[in-house]
Amino acid sequence: MAIAKERTPLLVIGGFLGAGKTTVLNHLLSAASGQRFLALINDFGAINIDRALIASSSADTIELTNGCVCCNIGDDLSQALIQALARRPLPDAIVIEASGVSDPWRIAQIGLSAPDLGLDGIVVVVDAGAVLTHAKDPMLADSLIRQLAHADLIIVNKSDQSTGVGLAAVQSLLEAHSPRARRFVTQMGQVPIAFLNGRALLNHRTHSYEPGCCVHAFHSQSDAGEHKHDALFSTWSYHPESAYDLDQLRASLDRISSKVLRIKGFVNTLQRGWVELQFAGNRVDVRAPLKMPQSAVVVAIGLKSDDWVSSLEDCFRMPST
Repeated sequence: MAIAKERTPLLVIGGFLGAGKTTVLNHLLSAASGQRFLALINDFGAINIDRALIASSSADTIELTNGCVCCNIGDDLSQALIQALARRPLPDAIVIEASGVSDPWRIAQIGLSAPDLGLDGIVVVVDAGAVLTHAKDPMLADSLIRQLAHADLIIVNKSDQSTGVGLAAVQSLLEAHSPRARRFVTQMGQVPIAFLNGRALLNHRTHSYEPGCCVHAFHSQSDAGEHKHDALFSTWSYHPESAYDLDQLRASLDRISSKVLRIKGFVNTLQRGWVELQFAGNRVDVRAPLKMPQSAVVVAIGLKSDDWVSSLEDCFRMPST
């Protein structure tokens, strides 16, 4: 009798713009404990900032840029998975960090087309301080709800950005759109590693809240619908050439259009030198970079229907020294 070949575990980490997916991925990789991970990192735009934000050396990374992996570059993902499965030694697990506008279930379906891969679960990260606002926005709600619909684990991140009443409303929203998913409330992506381990995730799904072990198999293909994210969102990138006054930059970002959904990058500042810049949910976060950037770069994403690019150009092209 032939012995069935063990499949390589595949974990998909999704979530809306700025929710903290890369933070969760870094948290997982930091506890690799000798496991060989291969991380496939998708960013919506021509410059993949997320790869530069990966701090761990325990994982190889493959970039998937210039589009939403679930609707624009599916062929690129398939090729990346083929290359991953041809490596020797094989990675112990493959993790896909989806772009903030991707549907992680569609990404999982691409992964399931490879017979040597076994889907261990879909993790969706939500921003506790912004998810309610996004869910009320008719331009954003569909993308958000699609991400939640097939989640096995929902990480309610940035809980410090919400009140007790707000967190209760977030939980009600998640219960309505993903009632079978396990949920964990946290800050800075600090979820127990056991929840991110694929096999443990499967065990939690079947035993903790019992949705049935075949939750992935019975969803109709038709419910995915048509969703060309490049028709809804647009991106902008810029390479600053000099250092910024940090207080002035913060003040400028506070005044930009609310239709700017996400900004991330590395900039040089007069006060603190190199910093990692993050903007999501109308909040500016500046922190020390996990590793020294090779150059200054800023990438933003916003709604294509709104003329936000000019205000962003004014912000980052202002006199800086």
